[in-house]
Amino acid sequence: MSKMAPKPQDYELLNENVKKVAYAIKGELYLRASELQKEGKKTGDLEGIEKYSKRTVKVTKQHNEDCKRLLRLMGVPTIEAPCEAEAQCAALCKSDKVFAVALENMDTLTFGVPRFLHHLMDPSSKKISVMEFDVSKYDNACVVEYGVSATTVPCLCYLDLI
Repeated sequence: MSKMAPKPQDYELLNENVKKVAYAIKGELYLRASELQKEGKKTGDLEGIEKYSKRTVKVTKQHNEDCKRLLRLMGVPTIEAPCEAEAQCAALCKSDKVFAVALENMDTLTFGVPRFLHHLMDPSSKKISVMEFDVSKYDNACVVEYGVSATTVPCLCYLDLI
C-alpha cells in the first residue's frame, strides 16, 4: 500500500457523505519552485538552489491531459478551472454541487469555502484521520473569541501575501 493511499476510514467517510467526486485542475501551470531555483542561482544561494531543485516539476500540457483522461476513465468528472482551482472548488461547494473540498492547505478559505476535508491524502506515513470542517459552525465562535468572521478571513489571507 502506497504512503499516498487513503486509509479505510477515509473511504467510509467518503461513502457516507460524498455523492460524486470531482477533480478540479488549475487552468494555468504554476512553476513557482522553478522561479525560486533561478533566483537562488542569481544570488548564489546554494542551499536554496538544492532545496527548490527538488521541488521543481516540469508539468506539461500532456501530463495534464493524461491525468484528466485517466480520471475520466475512472468515472471521476474533471473541471478545468479558468484560473484558480481553489476558487472554482469553493464556488462548487457554495452552490451545493459538491459536498466539500478536499485539500492539504487552507487556500480555499480565502474564497469562502463552506466545508472542507483535511488530510484526505496525507503524504506522510503518519496515520492521520480525515478531518471534516464545517466553516459555518466555527464562524460564531471565532467572532466571539478572536473577532474574526468568515468574511474577514480572505482579508487576513491577502494581508499575509503583502
